[in-house]
Amino acid sequence: MKLSLKHSSIAMAACASLYALSILIWQIPAVQGWTIWRSHIGYLPHVAVLIGMIILGIGLYQQREQIPRLNKSLRWQAIGITIITACILIYNCLFNGSVRINGMSYCYWESWSHIVILLWVAAWLLQFGLAKRENTYANPVLGVVGIIVSLAATLLLIFMLVSYVHVLVTGHVAGFQTTTWLSWLRPIALISLGGTMLLGDSSIIKEQEQTDNKIQELRAYSRANQVIAKVSVGVIAVLSVLAIFSGIFGWFENTYWEDCYFITVLGSIHMLWISSVIAMLLEKDLARWHRTINILAPLIINGAIVLALLLEVYIPREVIYQLSRTLTEDIPEMGFILSIIFVIAVWIINTIVVLRTTLRTKKKE
Repeated sequence: MKLSLKHSSIAMAACASLYALSILIWQIPAVQGWTIWRSHIGYLPHVAVLIGMIILGIGLYQQREQIPRLNKSLRWQAIGITIITACILIYNCLFNGSVRINGMSYCYWESWSHIVILLWVAAWLLQFGLAKRENTYANPVLGVVGIIVSLAATLLLIFMLVSYVHVLVTGHVAGFQTTTWLSWLRPIALISLGGTMLLGDSSIIKEQEQTDNKIQELRAYSRANQVIAKVSVGVIAVLSVLAIFSGIFGWFENTYWEDCYFITVLGSIHMLWISSVIAMLLEKDLARWHRTINILAPLIINGAIVLALLLEVYIPREVIYQLSRTLTEDIPEMGFILSIIFVIAVWIINTIVVLRTTLRTKKKE
């Protein structure tokens, strides 16, 4: 009988929630003095997590040919969980070697961060388990990683039970240090499963984007986009010629001419990039990456303006300088310039893509 991903995901979510609850209970001062908690009950959440990992790993292996596609929310949550866990694991490997239990290095988490990640993982698993199974794909690598995690958890669970018996018989409190091994297995398993799932899902997204790009290349852009692209090329050419002549004949030595030129440049760029972004977002069947950068362009430039104003108004220049001694004192100006560069890049990309597609369409005709 095959385990369904729904049941295995919900089981792991319940085990992760139980483990988070145990950490929360352990923060109560009165509980820390309970001998029964330290010696017996404290093992149960660890056992529950291992059982959940075994069930989830088997479920992923058995259903490896029908892995559901992640929606946008699940994908971004998975990226966040994986990155945060990887950062904590790297920190423990490089800088936290002093945290040892009976001579063994322990993968340490702050209690609050541990609880947050566990509850976040539980919530993600519930969403994943209850999501509709409309779009599925085969991910054999995820199945292999799942069964490896399941086997590792099984071995550690057996080792933990033997250790528990050893503690009861010998009275040796440390046992076989199975909780220390588990402290490393949890983040490694989470990163391995999350990374493999994200890689498999991203490969499907890339295939879809390649199909979208091919469809996009076969059609012409709207008349508005073509006009804006041609006007953009004309404006760039005229401004470039004026800049060359100004440099040759020394026109920039005249402050009035220099001011007029740069006002014209900024005004032209501002009008053209706004028109280009609006016209591009009105296009149907636009590639995902192309739509994303056009959405980000106005958000970044306006966000930079607001951030620069807040820094200038509410934060003293001395504080800004102390925070940026290795860079420059003019952080607001730098951020604004970088945002303008991004906007100009988006405008140029739009112009190039539209002109290239227009030329290809005319050649085919």
